[in-house]
Amino acid sequence: MDCTYKTNKFKIPLLYFLGVTPIKTNFSTGFCFLPGESASDYLWVLQSFKFAAGNIVPHVIITDGEDGLKNSYHKVFPGVL
Repeated sequence: MDCTYKTNKFKIPLLYFLGVTPIKTNFSTGFCFLPGESASDYLWVLQSFKFAAGNIVPHVIITDGEDGLKNSYHKVFPGVL
């Protein structure tokens, strides 16, 4: 997961979800424009993503270390690295 900030025409954050297969190919799993980069914004989108994915829990989550995102994914996906 990574969130770009003010790099799109709307000047709002875009959260991008990417998956990796066992044969090391990548695929997009989701995109979401966010109203901001607060923990509550991330919490909402991660809960929505989990629901849309049928409550599937990833084994590993990789981010750029943003505090709001890290705190939120630990709440939504406890035990995930």
